Amino acid sequence: MQESSWICFTQIWGRGGARRHPGAPGRQLRHGTRTVVGLRDPLSTLKGVGPKVAEAFARLGLSTLEDALFHLPLRYEDRTRITPLAAVRQGQAVVFEVTIRAAQVAFGRRRSLVLKVEDASGLATLRLFHFSKAQQQQLKPGRPLRGFGEGRGGSGGIEFVHPELTFLDGGAAPALDDRLTPIYPTTEGLGQARLRSLLHRALALLEDAGAEALGLTETLLTDLRHLHTPPVGTDLATLEAGLDPAQQRLAFDELLAHQLAKNNFRNLLEFNERSDNIKGFIHFHSNHSGQNFSQRSAN
Repeated sequence: MQESSWICFTQIWGRGGARRHPGAPGRQLRHGTRTVVGLRDPLSTLKGVGPKVAEAFARLGLSTLEDALFHLPLRYEDRTRITPLAAVRQGQAVVFEVTIRAAQVAFGRRRSLVLKVEDASGLATLRLFHFSKAQQQQLKPGRPLRGFGEGRGGSGGIEFVHPELTFLDGGAAPALDDRLTPIYPTTEGLGQARLRSLLHRALALLEDAGAEALGLTETLLTDLRHLHTPPVGTDLATLEAGLDPAQQRLAFDELLAHQLAKNNFRNLLEFNERSDNIKGFIHFHSNHSGQNFSQRSAN
């Protein structure tokens, strides 16, 4: 029988919903001679989190490793494959490999360096508004490039404005990513690369501790790993639509946890109301019993 992750959501309630079984560790545990972290350990547990980074995390509402675990991406970038220029759609962010065919500085409303590039499938334009003399000298015709950027419609076809560029003439091409790149909600002083590194470090620490030690189900921890680091082959459109099975399970768990909380609160109110009615009944009859006893004594 497939394990369900919802069980842990019905137990201990915290920031963003219930996530742990009763007795989930709030301190460091020891497995033999090895110390493992707990969900409630502060983010300063992570190497690289000093006071300034902790302040940035606090602005995001994050203070513990559990908070980091449930700080999920807003969206994803696919840097796992090369997309031919002819297949790039308007607004699509892709990795491309091209060769520079022409380069010139254009003077209009804004000065820009315009590169005409091509691959086996077609042509495109790269436009850089901020560039140095040294960069201009490096970006010469005939030089191969790998880029990442969002394709836009231009007068001469598809255009990329300020794409990330890597030269490919220095030997073997760098390996492509083996997972989709998550883009997280962030704040000033905490760039995507650094935030991603720290969140994944927190995930690795908690995975090392193990789901059972943390009071989580294996399914929940696996789903969170999947959403933080989706492997090659994960459908980007499905993730962006919120229809990935891991997203659906988490959404169901949160909805169930919310409903259970409402039911528990309603039951508590009803219990308190019944308790008040019973107390009032006892108080009323106690007073009247005393009065009746006094009247009978007087008679």
